Formats: sequence, structure tokens, C-alpha cells
Amino acid sequence: SCAKVALDFVSPENVCECIRLTEEIRKLPVNHSSAEDNLEVKKMIIHAMLDVVKKLDKERFEETKVLL
Repeated sequence: SCAKVALDFVSPENVCECIRLTEEIRKLPVNHSSAEDNLEVKKMIIHAMLDVVKKLDKERFEETKVLL
């Protein structure tokens, strides 16, 4: 038996380059072997932003609780 572990990570410094690559991939013909968007950088950005918003909401809630 075996297990595969994968982790998608894009450093903040490389987000623009990944988005550029994603746009280039989209211009390929549909039947091209590399036409699939494997980066999914936009999904990673959305999830990262949702995480930031959750953490900010939690911080704001904690601050409000302390002030009361």
C-alpha cells in the first residue's frame, strides 16, 4: 500500500506570476495536454482571504469582549 501527500503552496511574492501562468494556460487549445489549470491559484487566494477575515473577526470579538 502507499499514500500520496500533496500540498499546494504559493508564496505571496509569486502570486502575480501564478496568475499570469494561469491566464496563459487558459489560452491553450482545449485538447492540449497542459490546458488543465493545476495551479488553482485563485481558489487559494479566496481561501486565504476567508481565513484572514475569520481571524480578524475573532480578534475583533476578543477585543470587544475585553472592553465589556
